Amino acid sequence: MRLLKNKFKEDFKMFEVGDKVKIKSWEQMEEEFGLDKIGDIKCAAAFLVDMKHLCGQEIEIETIEYAYDGSYKKIQNIEGWAITFDMIEKI
Repeated sequence: MRLLKNKFKEDFKMFEVGDKVKIKSWEQMEEEFGLDKIGDIKCAAAFLVDMKHLCGQEIEIETIEYAYDGSYKKIQNIEGWAITFDMIEKI
């Protein structure tokens, strides 16, 4: 788990407010992170099956929020869902 946490900390540096990004495809995230017992993607904050319709959506980063220990980063909310750095890629 420590290696995964450190990888996420390195990924933090990749994004800034104003960046244009795209939510990764379900298949891409499944390959990268795997699925949990109920079929959700096991990324930093979990990408739920109910979020699948967001895949491929392009957004501009408006906010960035860090957890108390810096190990989690929420880019912004879309339709009430928290989008994290590991769910997106720059375009």
